Amino acid sequence: MAVIAINELLNDLLIAIHRSLVLFADEVSPWASESAQAFQSEVTSLAQRQRVDVGRIAALLNQRGEAIDFSYFPHEFTSLHFVSLDYLAERLIAGQRELVSQLEAAVDGLSDDPQAQEVLRTVATSQREGLVQLLASAPK
Repeated sequence: MAVIAINELLNDLLIAIHRSLVLFADEVSPWASESAQAFQSEVTSLAQRQRVDVGRIAALLNQRGEAIDFSYFPHEFTSLHFVSLDYLAERLIAGQRELVSQLEAAVDGLSDDPQAQEVLRTVATSQREGLVQLLASAPK
């Protein structure tokens, strides 16, 4: 894969993390029932983990002299401002599963760029661990 394509992939993954539903939910602080308090804590923890992982990818892109696009939250998230965390739980988990899948596929495809592969391997592991914790705390 060409260096330009790799850097574009890195930036696309940065956006996928930085504009995830988890980070959106953390920023808008949806109401959480008493039974969803542990889940809310894990969403906050995963959001912090995502901020750190965005920093990892951004540092690599910056080191390579690339302009970084942080983008915007998807338009469809605007209808989710006033919903409960219980309502968002399945969507948050599905979104995190998709993100982990994207990251793991990217790691497998970056054998030509060991530096990018190592950064994404770290990020994928971090996000997979976050998914496990999210699943363990999901409201029943």
